[in-house]
Amino acid sequence: MASIAREKNGRRTIQFVAPDRRRKTIRLGKVSQRVAEAIKVKIESLVAAQLSGHTPDDETSRWLASIDDTLTCKLTKVGLIPKRSSTTLNAFLETYIGKRKDVKSGTTSVYRQAVSNLVEFFGADKPLRDITAGDAEDFRLFLFEKRYAQATVKRRCKYAKQFFSAAVRKKLISESPFAHIKGGSQENTERYYFITREEAERVLDACPDAEWRLIFALSRFGGLRCPSEHLALRWCDIDWERDRMTIHAPKTEHYVGGETRQAPIFPELRPHLERVFD
Repeated sequence: MASIAREKNGRRTIQFVAPDRRRKTIRLGKVSQRVAEAIKVKIESLVAAQLSGHTPDDETSRWLASIDDTLTCKLTKVGLIPKRSSTTLNAFLETYIGKRKDVKSGTTSVYRQAVSNLVEFFGADKPLRDITAGDAEDFRLFLFEKRYAQATVKRRCKYAKQFFSAAVRKKLISESPFAHIKGGSQENTERYYFITREEAERVLDACPDAEWRLIFALSRFGGLRCPSEHLALRWCDIDWERDRMTIHAPKTEHYVGGETRQAPIFPELRPHLERVFD
């Protein structure tokens, strides 16, 4: 059990018996009795966790993540918690991306675009726990000031939200400053444009060789995602007799049945395939 003592000058201290059976003191300074009582409860929880050999409960862990460096230092000096390093933004983000071996290189690239924006705005050495919800909103406005499209801003904020949620799970911070930022649709319908047959012919005429014409034709007349599905296409995927082709889809391969799809070889596309094949 811990006890609270009030000195003549109004400062309060908490005394407790540590797991090593030594009596120790934490000086809180001029705080209210209510604040002192709340801290005493958490100290008792930390002592109990050490005696049982378990980690502190979730509520105590969240409290530890929320307290300032002064109180953290005092708890460290009496041996209740290990020394807490101040994890910086760039160090955490680089570690996070380095561990994401489960994502494709393209995903890593878009992660790094979001990281670049975060580091540019906050600074590489910004401590994670010093970033507030207000800062997250300012970051979103900063992206608009850089004249990014709305879909891009939503996408970068989505990744920032993902990064900081991971920091919460690692107990580096108590809550994500981006938790309130809404994702929304990342499509920019204003950029939709239908390429007419006449425009397609003009593009094909401007292509330097048959291979470039095939790349464009696969996109316009085959509906392939460029460049990932173009680069995965092999001649063995082309069924000349049935006018069908098997498309390998890296973007959807993590879904059941999404590894490949069948697509028709339309009359507008077949001549371009034949020329490159010949």
